[in-house]
Amino acid sequence: WRLLKEHMRVAALLLQIGSVGAVGAVGALGAGAKRSLIRYEISPGGQRGLLTEAAPKSEEHVVQPVQPVQLRSARSSEMGCSDCCNDGQKNVPCADVEECAKTAPNTGKYALILSYVGKMDLEALPFLESAKAAAELANKADIVLLMMKSDAVTMNISVRQKLDEQGVQVHVVDWALPPNMKYIKKQNWCGQKDFIRLHALGLDNYDAVAYFDNDIEFQGDINPVLRCASAGNFLTTNGGLGEALNVGFFALKPHRLLLQAAEEFAKEADYSELNGWAEEGWKPCNGYYVGGECGQGFFHTFFYKRQRILQEKLLAAGQKWTSLQIDKCIWNYQTTFQCDTNFDCSRVRVHHKPMKPGSDPRECLKAKDKVLASKMSSQISATNHSLVRLLSTSEPAQKDGHKTRFGFYFPVHDQVEGVIEVLRSARQFYPEAPIYVLQDGGSVDFGPLCKMPRFNCTFERALGENSRWNPHSWFARMRNATEFLQTEYVIYLEPDVKITRRHMRDPLNDAGGVYDNFNPSMSMETKAYLERLGGEREPCFNISWMHFGLCGGSYFRSEAILDAFKPEHVLRIDWKKLREKEGDKTMSSDFAMLVALSARAWTVYPWEESAQYFN
Repeated sequence: WRLLKEHMRVAALLLQIGSVGAVGAVGALGAGAKRSLIRYEISPGGQRGLLTEAAPKSEEHVVQPVQPVQLRSARSSEMGCSDCCNDGQKNVPCADVEECAKTAPNTGKYALILSYVGKMDLEALPFLESAKAAAELANKADIVLLMMKSDAVTMNISVRQKLDEQGVQVHVVDWALPPNMKYIKKQNWCGQKDFIRLHALGLDNYDAVAYFDNDIEFQGDINPVLRCASAGNFLTTNGGLGEALNVGFFALKPHRLLLQAAEEFAKEADYSELNGWAEEGWKPCNGYYVGGECGQGFFHTFFYKRQRILQEKLLAAGQKWTSLQIDKCIWNYQTTFQCDTNFDCSRVRVHHKPMKPGSDPRECLKAKDKVLASKMSSQISATNHSLVRLLSTSEPAQKDGHKTRFGFYFPVHDQVEGVIEVLRSARQFYPEAPIYVLQDGGSVDFGPLCKMPRFNCTFERALGENSRWNPHSWFARMRNATEFLQTEYVIYLEPDVKITRRHMRDPLNDAGGVYDNFNPSMSMETKAYLERLGGEREPCFNISWMHFGLCGGSYFRSEAILDAFKPEHVLRIDWKKLREKEGDKTMSSDFAMLVALSARAWTVYPWEESAQYFN
């Protein structure tokens, strides 16, 4: 989130702009996390296993406390997720944290580790109060914030004082990327913010440490994780889209040899999208996954695929080492994906994602959203689109019991003029259509635009992931937008799209865009492969369009998006082999959508109403 003056700047710009031209290409999708409205503290009497939301102070703008949430312990026979743990090569049963903790010392010196890269402000730690409560339960664990020396010196004095008051220890480090790292990507890379957390490996003044991303909220007792880690176990979970590892959480018994080994690995290991880190491949996944070029791929390769090397190093130093994965639905909750159908949300100990309520009625929420949902339950629609629709100014997609035919999905970044012009023209020619604006990173908050009657759209911010070249992220976000819009078709917009009139020819296929026959087409081998997959659903399926074209100005049948972009259907596609055959274009959203739709026998062909303009 940026300061209020940024909002005012955009609003002022609206008053000044008359006729503006579209600029640039579509940006990435993104958002910052809001600060939690709930304060956590240990319940009176220090009752173990219970976190209570404390009475608010008016100057902190907090809501009134809700009833305490009793934190339950998951039994070893009662896992929350299915097929969600791996050993570096294949899926395996998840380790039972509670049973593991029983074999470890009853107590120890622990720390919860956070990190930050850049100029620090308190908004960057939205769930610090819940971390303090969890640390208190974990034998009064320390809270340690890793920061680069160059960033720490820029910290505002008031921020530093506030961290001191909150008991946060700032641990200054010399690098965010390991020295002489072999693979470094200069732009659009998550490397610095991922690799700074490697410093947690060397904090061997603690019996165990657990690293947590800043958007994580603690909802239960994490002491079992720290006790299990103190016995020489490295603990992680897989990711919310089926990634082999989520780097937002890990726990271990630190040792300086681990940090040294990680630095050596970074010097030696190269990376490629085809074969991952150090040519170790992507197993148990079929190919590249989100964050594979950053911490998620690096950590999975180093700690799991090369576990034996670490075991030998530490054994020589008299230390035990085992890399395990644990139940993500309990210890690192990241949406309902892979969680059991009847999963009980009261079992969540650590809540990572989603940051906001979505369309899934089974979704487990952050505590502040539970409060809001409880207060507004009487207003939630039958389609259960939770708070997104209630907090927007968009008109509902359902009118008089009939589904609106067309809605707009509009991912943006920072292109102010382009966004304004597209919204203006969309409202001019489609006054009844719902518009869903999703911002992927960037510094401009377009929320005030959507609240204005002349634009009347729904706005949401998400983490910057450059989804146009990140198909798994793209699919998830487009599917979420489609669930919200509840229209028969979704028209995808970009900031450089020009809407000159309302379309006159309705769609004839399941998806269609511009007639882009000048970019390379898919190979005949890829066509045959996708037709085999599609043939499982429609035996006579044949691909009629082998080119690009699903860019801004394309339409999609909502049913096709919701089916083809399901994680379980996306994961069936052998993206690694496609990448070998088709090259870089495989990862572009334009081509990847054609692949996913074809693999489920949905027809794609250019739309007569959409065209590419060349100046």
